[in-house]
Amino acid sequence: MARPGGNPNFGKDEHAFTCDRPEPRDKLLQVRIEDSLLTRLKSLDNWQDLVRQEIAEILEKQGKGVPDHLKEVY
Repeated sequence: MARPGGNPNFGKDEHAFTCDRPEPRDKLLQVRIEDSLLTRLKSLDNWQDLVRQEIAEILEKQGKGVPDHLKEVY
């Protein structure tokens, strides 16, 4: 049973998650690596963006490409 006096707009557009990117980053990629590599990787500024850029470059080299709407991001 819902709590009396709850927010009637909860879950609607007013409180929905939005982002300024062409596509939301809502998927998780999990890779097992050595602890020493992870420590060194996390010491880099913006390490998550660097990893995303490298993944995009790998896809380009393999001929899989990056979707057109993401090319400006990477």
